[in-house]
Amino acid sequence: MEEHRGSEVEDIHEALIKRGLKKANVSFEEIGQMLDNSYLTKDMDWASIKTLGKAVKVYNAKKDTIIFTEGDMDAFLCLIVKGKVNIVKRDINNQEKVIASINHGRTFGEMSVIDGEPRSATAVAAMDTLLIMLSREDFLILSEETPRLAVILVMNVAKLMSQKLRMASGILVDHINK
Repeated sequence: MEEHRGSEVEDIHEALIKRGLKKANVSFEEIGQMLDNSYLTKDMDWASIKTLGKAVKVYNAKKDTIIFTEGDMDAFLCLIVKGKVNIVKRDINNQEKVIASINHGRTFGEMSVIDGEPRSATAVAAMDTLLIMLSREDFLILSEETPRLAVILVMNVAKLMSQKLRMASGILVDHINK
């Protein structure tokens, strides 16, 4: 099973590189520092942050690089270390609309890691962006090896998804009342 997971993770990384993302040359210590400044690692000790740091990859995305496309099956979440990413959906006239702009310190793509379903939107770098990426497969491996760490991570992701849902519900109500 580990060999199968490893090939899926490599497929995701190869797909990201084909899309124009470049692996960043950063040390595990630097990754740990980047993660330490994130809500993802809230309630984690330094040893746990370093363990998580070994499971993630870091990429540079130039402005206008498509990170993933609506309908894609490659499951990973990204934390923006530097830069900005637009989340885009097509309207009924097939026109692309930016539905959210995600800034540094925030994440996107969490749903695919949790549910493994196809992407619900497209993510595009709005400027040169530095991303930390955790694939669903790496998350599953992490959860087998360090279940307590995985639970903290899932709880932090669930809190973020809850906040996003509350915000979307508020926007929807405002739109309905217009």
